[in-house]
Amino acid sequence: MTGPQGAAMRTLLRILGSEDEEHFTGIVQCDGYSAYQTMANHYGNDLRLAACLAHIRRKFYEARHTEKQLSAIILRLIAHLYRIEKRLREQKAGPVLREAIRSAESAPLYKRLDKRLHLHLGGELQAAGIKSRGLYQGSA
Repeated sequence: MTGPQGAAMRTLLRILGSEDEEHFTGIVQCDGYSAYQTMANHYGNDLRLAACLAHIRRKFYEARHTEKQLSAIILRLIAHLYRIEKRLREQKAGPVLREAIRSAESAPLYKRLDKRLHLHLGGELQAAGIKSRGLYQGSA
């Protein structure tokens, strides 16, 4: 890939610890930076993008005065997810407990969040720099 998008993609690959432009697989947690979408388009199903919850939260925090109802719902769901993670940190939970709690408590919240984003925003997600596809990739 050439041009500015190719250069951005090569920079991201170096940051991710890979110099192999032809064979990159995995899940990349990211913000709305367009180079990530360029990478995803290039690698197809080998690369999945996972939305960064902090970036999603910021977008809705900034929109809380204009999109009051939806922002309140989204911010409340994210706050609940943050509380779960705080509780796990405070309990010094090991990997097995973290996976169990995330599967039981976090996964349903991520699914609700993803559904809300698609239901209320649809095609406007990308225009706002918010991507919810694949918001919840598992318990990792």
